[in-house]
Formats: sequence, structure tokens, C-alpha cells
Amino acid sequence: MCKLLRKLFGKDKPDPPAPPTPPTPEPETDILAGGAKFGVSFFDIEHAAIPNQMQNDLWWLADCGLTIARCFINFDWFHFRDIDNDHKVTLDSQGNIDTQKLDLLHIFIDKCAQKGLIADVSFISHPLHITDEWVLRGDYDSGTGILGIIKAINEWGYTNVIFDPANEHHEISQAMCTQLATDIKNIAGDKYYYGISVANNASPEQACDQQIRIESCNMVRYHNPRVASFYTDVVDLGNRLLSCAGGRPCYFDEPIKAGWGNIYPTADQWVTYFTHLKNLGIHGILHTEAGFVMHKQSFRSQLRPEEKQAIEKIGKL
Repeated sequence: MCKLLRKLFGKDKPDPPAPPTPPTPEPETDILAGGAKFGVSFFDIEHAAIPNQMQNDLWWLADCGLTIARCFINFDWFHFRDIDNDHKVTLDSQGNIDTQKLDLLHIFIDKCAQKGLIADVSFISHPLHITDEWVLRGDYDSGTGILGIIKAINEWGYTNVIFDPANEHHEISQAMCTQLATDIKNIAGDKYYYGISVANNASPEQACDQQIRIESCNMVRYHNPRVASFYTDVVDLGNRLLSCAGGRPCYFDEPIKAGWGNIYPTADQWVTYFTHLKNLGIHGILHTEAGFVMHKQSFRSQLRPEEKQAIEKIGKL
């Protein structure tokens, strides 16, 4: 009766999707082996709740030949962009985990696994109103904070995941970054790759120094400078990164996106950029505005024409 009344008065909302059943464990493989892997910034999975929207986008990316989808799970894009909508996030600035949003993360990782995609799970190091960085880190035993989410992912049994536990960590301490890298290894051993990215004003040498010497990461993530010559500069930057990475996988995970500095890369420039990455053996992301807000429209529908053209080409390189 109550359901009927809610439906009659327009207040009936579908139940949130149930999280998937954990996969049957498979023999561990090196998910970053076999040449450069490419993907997109698919940030706003916390609000991509339109039926089948997330799956359709991920299926399309996989069909285009891409292999990485990078998400953020603790930043209130709607607050940041002054949009009146669902402001809940998987992990808030007090270290609290929202179970319904965690279920969406579970579904995202599962959908990626079904199509052979790597789920790049990144945490913003500067969520709004952060008061205590160690509260944000959380506690493994009680299942709070960043550690609580990494613990959950590990317990779900998926191996198609890589981490950036403190993206562009300019608002938290180096000590916490080092601790987070140690935490991931303590939780899951060598099961996952993790690197802690630095902002795009850092040099390749600085990125290597911080992530290897100071933070003991097992991969090097780099945000290359967001300049008009990004698609040619990548050769020098990539060679420098490889020379100091000590054999660790290298990943350009957040380059320029359309509109930054009034620069609008063409499809050919993106293809040139990813061709260089492939030749270097460096993994990379096509960074795009389309992934930032997905509560009303799909990722694919928000792409600029040149971005869509690039995606359909780079997966075939």
C-alpha cells in the first residue's frame, strides 16, 4: 500500500543497485604488463546512477580498445561547481564512508573487470573542509577512511585495480603519503600497483624522487605540464621519467584537458601524444571535462567531437 501511495504521488524511487557478487579468485597476473595501457578520466562514478549509464559508457570505452577508467571517489564536484544535487561522496573529509556510494564503487570495479578494464581508484588529497589528514587516512580495523575503502576493495577480491591514495598531494604531509603507500602494501602485499601523483608543475625527476625514494611506491604517476605543446613534449618528459623510475611502470595519469589555458587539443594531437606514449611504453589517460559530472548525462554524450574521435583511434594504436 505504501509503495502504491508513493508511486501515485511521484515519490517512489528505485532501490539502489545491489553490489555484485565477488569474482572467483584468479591467478595473479601483472595487469600493467604487455605494453602501454590507455584510458580516460571517468571521475564522477559516485553520481553516475542513471540506469545502465555507467555500464554503457564502460562497454563503449572497452569496445574502442581502451583499458583504463580513472575515477575519484571523495570529492564533491557539485559543491565545487555550485550544482544543487546529491552532495554525498564515498569518503567525506571526516573519514566517514557512505555505504551506498561504496556499493557504486563496487559496481564500477565489477563492470570494469567484466570488460577487462583497469579501475584506477584515485583519492583527492584535498576534499572540502578537511580538518585532520590522519582522520582522512582512517583506520584499517574499524574500516574508516582511505584505508577502509582499500580494505573493502581487497576483500571484494578484484585484481583489476590500481591506486592513487593522495592525488596531487599538496595539502597533506609527505609523512602521510609515505604512510599510505606502506598501508597499501600492508593490506594487500604486492597485489596492487600504487603511486602518489604530484601536481603538474613537478619535473619527472621530482616525481620519481618523491614516489620512489620518499614514498616507496611501486609505480610512478605523473601529471605532465598542461601546455599547448603537450603532444610533442611528452617524448622528452617520458624518457626522463623512465630513466629515473628504476624499472617501475610509468603512468601519465592527468595531462591537459580541453579549455585549460584556452587550449583545445585536436584529435590528431591526442593521437600523436598517445603514439609517443605507446612507443615509450608509458601508460596514459585522455583527460576530459566529460568525466567530471555524470548525474544527468553519460560520459560519452558529453565528449567534445575531437575527444570522441581521439578515443576511437587511440585504442587501435
